[in-house]
Amino acid sequence: MRAHASGWGLFFEKKIGYPMKIISQLLTIYSWIIASALVFFLFAIARFFNQRRQKKASPPRKYLQHWWLIVAIIAFIISAGFYALSGGYIVACIPAADALRIIGGTIVIFVGLSMMNSMLGGRS
Repeated sequence: MRAHASGWGLFFEKKIGYPMKIISQLLTIYSWIIASALVFFLFAIARFFNQRRQKKASPPRKYLQHWWLIVAIIAFIISAGFYALSGGYIVACIPAADALRIIGGTIVIFVGLSMMNSMLGGRS
């Protein structure tokens, strides 16, 4: 039940409410696609340093931690889809989407730290 449904509130709800939801959904998808593109660039850099490190290793070893960034990208895009399809604004409480964002962020942090260690050669 609404406390007050007249004046500007009613105007915004009836006239601007639906277009604002669409704009909010589009901005949610757009911002997380841009964030995923940045993580993809981080993936490309990590892949480059992984290939460089494989050439330097005397017994060739596989370093596959950079592939986890693809999992983070997928988690971010699915999370953005959940929020966009929810019909609400970004502050909606969707536990599955929030969990995917936390998982994706944690993966980016740990792979980023591992990549920094690899790039600096253990110096920091």
